[in-house]
Amino acid sequence: WQGGLNITYKIGGNFTDAYEGCKITIEVNNMLQQRVSSNVIGIIYGEVEPDRYVMLGNHRDAWGFGAVDPSSGTAQLMEVVRVLGEKKKTGWRPRRTMMFLSWGAEEFSLCGSREFVEQYEIELSERGVGYVNTDICMVGPILYPTASPTLGDLIVEATKDVTSPVNDDESYYDFWKKWSEAGENFAPEVSPFVGAGSDHATFLFYAGVPVMDIMFEADEKLYPDMSGYPAYHTGFETFDLVDKVYDPGFKVFGACSQLNLRLGLELAESEKLPITLENYADVMEDGMVTLEENGVLNTLE
Repeated sequence: WQGGLNITYKIGGNFTDAYEGCKITIEVNNMLQQRVSSNVIGIIYGEVEPDRYVMLGNHRDAWGFGAVDPSSGTAQLMEVVRVLGEKKKTGWRPRRTMMFLSWGAEEFSLCGSREFVEQYEIELSERGVGYVNTDICMVGPILYPTASPTLGDLIVEATKDVTSPVNDDESYYDFWKKWSEAGENFAPEVSPFVGAGSDHATFLFYAGVPVMDIMFEADEKLYPDMSGYPAYHTGFETFDLVDKVYDPGFKVFGACSQLNLRLGLELAESEKLPITLENYADVMEDGMVTLEENGVLNTLE
């Protein structure tokens, strides 16, 4: 196998003549143990609609040091909780109940969030307003949000109330618009395809609760061929990497925290739920067109 770097690769291929017919033995030493991995949950009960739940979450377990995945998301969640905790000391309570969910065992197939949703399926499906997930807060300054169609319209507008990571005097929306170089045609996409790779999955696909997944990614103009971030799930994912390379000064962290707080409060405090149902119909219609164009519908009985 030959990759794209200008080096000699040593992956794959055949044995040399001297080792023809040999076999390779790989020894893997794993420690198979049963451990408790707890969910940690905080709640601010709603003042007007305590039986309606607005949920913000992030997992806590990591492969290796986990400074980005998941600890960047954990850091922003803790900041959101700190800010709302200070507000609560003044006697404030949100209109609807806000829940802050720190999941255990996400890397072991979303165990913490799945067990929670399965245990409280009826309550969540009937009372859940929305779930905002931030697994990876940031690996760069550019927001690439995904959301259920019913909640997608909230994100872009919310960025107008979030501080830019490069200029405290402008909003993240202004920064985003300048970066896009789209001028007045700026219309950032919020993808409705949230996937199933983090703790939002069971809320959406099992309990039917609409979700948002927030992540600030690398600048594709500077790194056009990079997918994700190279340190993902490796031993290089350290605090030093975040502090000195990904987000010196933690400016993107601040934007991520503000965006989560802003979205959570809109869901919790709006007199009417800020849900746009017609977007769901548009996505479904587009999906049917795609199935028809690909010939899938013709295969169904």
